[in-house]
Amino acid sequence: NAIQITPYDEWQACEPGTLDNDFDQKNLLMNRSFVDLANTSRRLPKTEAFLLQMGPASKTPHLLLVGDSHAQSMYFGLNKACTELNHPGVLLCSTIMPFWDLQAKLSSDYYFDQKKGEALMKWIKANPCITHVVIAQFWRTRSTSKTFTHWDNSREPMTHELLYQSLREFVKRIHDMDRHVILMGAGPEIPCSNPPRHIRISVRKGESEPDMAPLSCTRQAIDNLNKDVNAILQKIADEGLCTILDTSAIIPNDKPFVSYQDKNFLMYDDNHLSSEGSIRLFNILKPQLEKILQQAKPGQ
Repeated sequence: NAIQITPYDEWQACEPGTLDNDFDQKNLLMNRSFVDLANTSRRLPKTEAFLLQMGPASKTPHLLLVGDSHAQSMYFGLNKACTELNHPGVLLCSTIMPFWDLQAKLSSDYYFDQKKGEALMKWIKANPCITHVVIAQFWRTRSTSKTFTHWDNSREPMTHELLYQSLREFVKRIHDMDRHVILMGAGPEIPCSNPPRHIRISVRKGESEPDMAPLSCTRQAIDNLNKDVNAILQKIADEGLCTILDTSAIIPNDKPFVSYQDKNFLMYDDNHLSSEGSIRLFNILKPQLEKILQQAKPGQ
């Protein structure tokens, strides 16, 4: 079931010195390895050692992709688009929004706090070559958290207003450094947590036409799931602080999106695009992305 994405599966290390040497490695990077979200066994390099290059490696990166595993799942498609558009970029895998409940059993470097926030802002400011910042997160899971965790780790019940205020402040700080902020919108979600396993079981049972309902979703269902968070993202965009790239564009308007197509898994699990899925998405988004990369700020 390995998905081949040659020639875009040759990820390249980008040493922090490629940008500014003032790189707070301890506070910026998550101490974990990546996996190719395409059900392959290959691993990306350990993130504590370097950044990952996108597009032409011989040029100084101008586009920064930042976020957690959802940014990782966008890497493959955005890398291909940057290569074809001749626009150099870099992936920094780091949590950027303080919305996770502290009870989550994750390594402490996963949490976003004031030190990490200030380190990220300082690094972006120190690198004026970065003109566009793409942020990819699972926005809906932030909005449905029971509690909101502030940068100082104080907590209060989560509300949509808190989500809006925090995200707006974060985006505005980057915007005020004369960077064009691009938010990846809400993407497809399916009920199945392990699509490859679902297919393997169907094959083992000898099903010639396996049930694809657990591997599918509709545009209307995704819009309904994300209507509240989409309104928050759009409100920030309407203020001229960012541009939204519609990740749900991969879902047809007139029929269900099926995450297993042409013997490829387009989603790794219930909410992450695979490498093949993100490549298909950015094939759709590339004209819009090209236009955005020519703009200094939204609407310009």
